[in-house]
Amino acid sequence: MNQAGTPDPGSDTTRRAFRFVSAWTFPAPADRVWAEMLRLLDSDDPFAWWPAVRTSGRGDDELHVRVSHPLGLSLHVRLHGVEVGPGSQRRFSADGDLLGGGSVVVESVDGASRVVSTWEVDPVVGWLRRTSRVLRPFHVLAHGLVMRRARAHLERWLRAQGVLPVSRPRQGRSKPG
Repeated sequence: MNQAGTPDPGSDTTRRAFRFVSAWTFPAPADRVWAEMLRLLDSDDPFAWWPAVRTSGRGDDELHVRVSHPLGLSLHVRLHGVEVGPGSQRRFSADGDLLGGGSVVVESVDGASRVVSTWEVDPVVGWLRRTSRVLRPFHVLAHGLVMRRARAHLERWLRAQGVLPVSRPRQGRSKPG
């Protein structure tokens, strides 16, 4: 709850059909990774590093994105109500083809950065909603693939921006829930 007594965006306690948590570790201080993520959020294309996500519009407090699914599907989502959480955290709400919200947290772990992304959503599109239980294993696998690719793309982006060293230690995992 915020000071006005209303739920914070992305903190909806409703049980959602899908809950995905991805945690990635990068060999750079958390403040440098967070600063780059904030710079991206303020740019015209906050997802420039991620080919599977394209910004299709932007308002004062919202982003319209198109997310490409590994099998050629496209999901259209509006991210809004972005709020600063404690420390290096952003929470947001989502609607469109998916309804729910999520958060991104960057924390320091032994001098490295740990980026934790949480996404809790319900499918809204008719066929996707109707088949979500039966196709759940497929959607979990597809999300895992999308996030493994996302991690690799973010790592390349952070290296190109000079945030990460040139060496290539690999750590990280994506865990469906």
